[in-house]
Amino acid sequence: MELLLDFVLVGGILITLIIFILLVKKKNKELPHNILVIFFLLLLFVSLRFYAEYHHIQWLYVISFLPEDTIVWFIGPLLMLYIKSLFLDPKNIIVRNLFHFLPFLLYLVFISIPVLISILNGEYALDYLDSLSKRMYLVVIGRGLLLVGYLWYCLFLFGKYLELIKTN
Repeated sequence: MELLLDFVLVGGILITLIIFILLVKKKNKELPHNILVIFFLLLLFVSLRFYAEYHHIQWLYVISFLPEDTIVWFIGPLLMLYIKSLFLDPKNIIVRNLFHFLPFLLYLVFISIPVLISILNGEYALDYLDSLSKRMYLVVIGRGLLLVGYLWYCLFLFGKYLELIKTN
């Protein structure tokens, strides 16, 4: 079973790395391609984090901690931005949708970075992290609801834009 899990992790890392490299090497990249580059880079970090945790590789765990810890907060708005960039004029699309990334930024600054500092120090860096760790289920529920909300919104956008394409 351990060999199978190791095979899946290494295979996932290699496949994600190949797709990432192909996307980076593509010429004449537009906004949707750049968003996919970010998406696959995040997936690569998630795969590396699980590999590092499974094999107890501390330095790789630390490097991949922030992208993996914040991905749920980032992936919903990124997917929405990707769908909008496929169908709308990419000019100013990022600036008009930056507020969607505010939960990600707040989580990164107030939870994820202090937790990483706490992991490196071996003790909680800030006092509120101790009480937050006892109520972590609230954060998990919040990020789950946020992700589901963005997935529903992305499905709605995709359906709306497909209908516009068919009528045109």
